[in-house]
Amino acid sequence: MLKSSGRNDPQGISSYVIRHQTFLDHLFQKLESNIYSFTLYVTFNQGVVRNYIRQNTICFHLFKYLFGIICFSLQTITFNHCVVSYQIRLFTMSNHFIKCLLGLVHHTSFTKSV
Repeated sequence: MLKSSGRNDPQGISSYVIRHQTFLDHLFQKLESNIYSFTLYVTFNQGVVRNYIRQNTICFHLFKYLFGIICFSLQTITFNHCVVSYQIRLFTMSNHFIKCLLGLVHHTSFTKSV
């Protein structure tokens, strides 16, 4: 929960958003480095590694989407241009993510009914 020292505390809100954004950036860098490290082993077993990379990429986008919702709900007014552009990128991806989920649910319900 955001605690403010006065009526409207733009400095406190913006510093909280920046700290939250720094944490998310660090988390995503870790995830991206893990994905990159697995691409180095493609020569050994291409099929398995590609499948593993795809799973990690899906998890990465899922974390991005979920943390984007948390970020969006925590900030009321944003003074940081980076956070604004980050939010725009996240929510343009959410349409594709929802389509994937709906397709997965539809596919599972179809296979169960057959």
